[in-house]
Amino acid sequence: MRYSPLLAADPSDQRFASPLERFTSGGWTQGVLRLALGLGVLAIVVHFAARDAVTLLLDRGVTAALLLGVPVHLLQRALRIEKWRRMIEHSGLVTRRFTFLMRVQLIGMMANLLLPVSEALKIWAVSRDRRDLVPAGASLVLDGMLHAAMVGGLGLIGAMAAASSSVTLWTAAAAMALAPLTLIAALQWRGRRRRTIHVLDARVLLWCALETVCQVSLYAIAFRAIGVGAGVSQLLALAPLLFLADLVMVTPSGLGLREALFAVVLQTLSGAPADASVAVALLVTAILLVASAIGGVLALLVPAES
Repeated sequence: MRYSPLLAADPSDQRFASPLERFTSGGWTQGVLRLALGLGVLAIVVHFAARDAVTLLLDRGVTAALLLGVPVHLLQRALRIEKWRRMIEHSGLVTRRFTFLMRVQLIGMMANLLLPVSEALKIWAVSRDRRDLVPAGASLVLDGMLHAAMVGGLGLIGAMAAASSSVTLWTAAAAMALAPLTLIAALQWRGRRRRTIHVLDARVLLWCALETVCQVSLYAIAFRAIGVGAGVSQLLALAPLLFLADLVMVTPSGLGLREALFAVVLQTLSGAPADASVAVALLVTAILLVASAIGGVLALLVPAES
């Protein structure tokens, strides 16, 4: 995760610019390149592996799934903001209301369609000066790792319930669960004397659990709409691998990379045809893109809080 736009200022100046200023300083050209990269990868995947994937998206049921998936994703983002707000409320960072942080999140999601500035915007929103950047950034790392750990935990539950013999599924779930927990423990120990970021708070864990349910629900909605047969246990077992596409921000909303990943994972581990696998990924990507656009526009229409 890069925060160079925030850290490029003169070290003697405690003020720092909003990450959105990258767009006015030529950063939008990088965004166009990211978008082109995503579209290029997507074109290659569709051409060589799933030429009929787009056809599968023209069904009426897919439109209904899109309309259902958008509010589910926006709810997931709202839960994530409330979780993060609870995590940092006693950390000494700037105290912000939920509505303020949610507006920042939605605008950041729309900006992410070109440049990955959403997380940097949240850091900017709760930092008084440059000294707050490190703890604010650490809080977001803890936030994301807690979510990843829960996805991994669900993967282990799914693999166990399905009595899976797949070493890949077990390894992915275990790694997704244990690696973030190790990082959380390390960050908490390192910063124990400086800032208080609550991770094991009951409310934080509740919001994170609900956020994770929304995450997996998006996959379930897409699976059902495209007609990829997968039971609850199999879906949970696959979730850690599918979630990898959300952790990589090389392209906008994982465009192209998600389709390639889903094609490999679903074909190999669930037996789904290539066209259906890519169609599931395309639907998930469409949900994320539409939710980002709608959420960003709505946020811009709401006056900023003073």
